[in-house]
Amino acid sequence: MSGLPVAEVLRKDWKTVLVGVFALATATGGYYVVTSYLLAYGTDDQRLSESMLLNGLTLAAFLELLVTPFLALLGDRIGAHRVVVGGLVGVVLLSIPQFMVMDTGDVVLIYLSMLAMRFVMSALYGPMAAILADGFAPHVRYTGISLSYQVCNLVFAGFAPVTAVWLSSLAGGAYWPPAVALMVVSAIGIRCTLRLRTYHRQRVAAETPAAASEPVAVSA
Repeated sequence: MSGLPVAEVLRKDWKTVLVGVFALATATGGYYVVTSYLLAYGTDDQRLSESMLLNGLTLAAFLELLVTPFLALLGDRIGAHRVVVGGLVGVVLLSIPQFMVMDTGDVVLIYLSMLAMRFVMSALYGPMAAILADGFAPHVRYTGISLSYQVCNLVFAGFAPVTAVWLSSLAGGAYWPPAVALMVVSAIGIRCTLRLRTYHRQRVAAETPAAASEPVAVSA
């Protein structure tokens, strides 16, 4: 047992924590880009109805509530990494279309884009817990997961809406800088999610010989 788990994690597993932070970035910071910033862009720049957008976001949230448990179950069936990577790929593909449809003013298209984006983002939640858990040794697992989540929330979730508005202002209020930033963060998230799987395999491989070399007591 570790006397001070947080010290051990920061000393031995700081790379895993850092990779975990970026693996979670889309699930935390990206969420606010496609909700808070999307609402601001739609109402302030496109002059769309706030109630219409809020209704769409509510429908998307309800979809997320429904599908998240099933996506987590799918992660148990086919592999958590595959589900999360699939979700991140979906975010990359939908980032620009999500904002493009706002220019049309078509309520159906706007709602469909919100639902599609929230569906792929739902794939980032349930399975990610299993991925992070595999990245740390059992006796420091809770601490490692907590550090990854809290640092990610502080850096990405805390500053995502402000950063999105700032990036948009640099391009005269255009939507594409925040959308491209979301794509880049999601692409990094794919790399980091796969890296967490590598860390897990390396840790298991390092522990297996030690376990196999332990003497086995044979009863007389």
